[in-house]
Amino acid sequence: MTPEYRKAFCRKLLSHRRIRGCIVILCEGDIGYLDIHTPQQMRKLENFPDANFWRATVPRWWRNKKPVFIPCGDRVSVLRTYQELKELHEEIKPDSYLSSEKLFALVDLDLQPGDLTGISSQYGDTEELRHQMYDNSQVNREVISDSHVLVTGWIHKEAYFLEPDLQSLFDTSDCQLRFSGSSLQLDDIYREMSQDIRDDVDIGNHFSTVWERIKSHFGGTPGNPAQLAQLWKEAFATVTDDADKRKLVECILTVKKAKPYWHKIRITHAYQDSDEDALRDSLLLDIAEFYAGQCRKTESLSVHAPYHIPQWIRILWEFP
Repeated sequence: MTPEYRKAFCRKLLSHRRIRGCIVILCEGDIGYLDIHTPQQMRKLENFPDANFWRATVPRWWRNKKPVFIPCGDRVSVLRTYQELKELHEEIKPDSYLSSEKLFALVDLDLQPGDLTGISSQYGDTEELRHQMYDNSQVNREVISDSHVLVTGWIHKEAYFLEPDLQSLFDTSDCQLRFSGSSLQLDDIYREMSQDIRDDVDIGNHFSTVWERIKSHFGGTPGNPAQLAQLWKEAFATVTDDADKRKLVECILTVKKAKPYWHKIRITHAYQDSDEDALRDSLLLDIAEFYAGQCRKTESLSVHAPYHIPQWIRILWEFP
């Protein structure tokens, strides 16, 4: 998003009645809609990837003033748009429908830290923010309230498509899901991800960051990606406790980019003549429904662990 496009987009968004009184969450995603001109087109914003996935994670019991998810390009673009919206809102406040205290940014963790200068006075970058936001899968409410930035606990949005507890959803799906020629088993994906750590250039370039994120779950100190891959492989092959196994999976999903593996899953349907992209989009909404179903209105936040997404949603629902 160029500076000129960003300014024009911010003006359009601030004048959009749909955001009045609502939590607005700027997220990463397709910005192909930037040439929008009419209110009817503005209403389609939440149908774009990745906003449509996030919107579907909001549970049905949240009936009024549901959060509005707005795709703004990559992580840098999301954070810059957040800053500009806040500044422009102050300039044109009488003509703005935004409640600035209800504006949030949702960005991927990634391996490179994202600069939060000018956005948060407490946290310098996304790595520092993530360290404070998550404690053994429990999301810190105060950190979200203070920063107004949600950073994924796992490396990317796509990592949440490989949540271990989704195996039963995949097993019972109307679609046929295959990975590397066999019926989809998430454990096979995790093993392949761990094996590929050896030759992952990004992990090699940011190895100290990678190890800092996951070191509490391992004994020993690997000196390079190959040693880390071997350490994970040995631990995964011998683990017997379900909770310990989950922690090993979370380590992989925290440091290894999941998007290529998600797209290696082949999806077909025996009775629908749909292309794979359409079937994948439908499956994504089923995954979002899984997370929405984990978000409870009446139970304490700790009940939602280990799922990050329902915890975010519940915290936002309680936001004044």
